[in-house]
Amino acid sequence: MKNILKLLVPNVLMLLAVGLQGQTTLQVVTKVMENTFPYKNGTEVNIEGEKAEIKVETWNRSEVKVLVELIAKHTDKNSPG
Repeated sequence: MKNILKLLVPNVLMLLAVGLQGQTTLQVVTKVMENTFPYKNGTEVNIEGEKAEIKVETWNRSEVKVLVELIAKHTDKNSPG
């Protein structure tokens, strides 16, 4: 049993080290922007965005509120890979 552990433990540690070395670290940066604009009845509101999830909710006010959450993901320049 001890002989099996002597062979098994170093191999498992080596596999873990190789697996961890192949992972990359992601930098995630978020920014939230919020603004409210006056709105006149009948005015057209245009919303444009690339790779965006757009959610529109109505309310009983004569203004338009825009809430933008920007999320940028990039591999860390110091990580391997």
